[in-house]
Amino acid sequence: ALIGFVYRKRKQIVQSLRAGMNNFHRVARNINDLLFSSSSLASGLAKDLRNYIYGEKQTTPESLRRLILLLSSKEVQQTLHGTAHGLLSAFFAAKRYDEENRREGAADLTHALLDKLFSEEGRDFSVAVL
Repeated sequence: ALIGFVYRKRKQIVQSLRAGMNNFHRVARNINDLLFSSSSLASGLAKDLRNYIYGEKQTTPESLRRLILLLSSKEVQQTLHGTAHGLLSAFFAAKRYDEENRREGAADLTHALLDKLFSEEGRDFSVAVL
């Protein structure tokens, strides 16, 4: 039953994941270019972070403010929203399908899916997707 459902919804699932991953890759490239274009930038950010955490100053360093601005940018937020929306849509569609097609004594698809996602293999898959 699950395989049939996933097969029928495969285009929507793949489109949502593909759009989220494309946005994520673009943002990751931007972050990579920003942080690792030079080793001095990365080391400067690490130094600022260390000084901010362990130092006496109460003001946030400019490098951390800029990183926060980047991470809170519209592009990053759209990536997170799109990916989460696609995954949640697929999850809730599977739950609806399971509720509509559940037979007496059959395993709950939602619980089976959550058990699989939180297993060791599922965590590896989640990390790969995200």
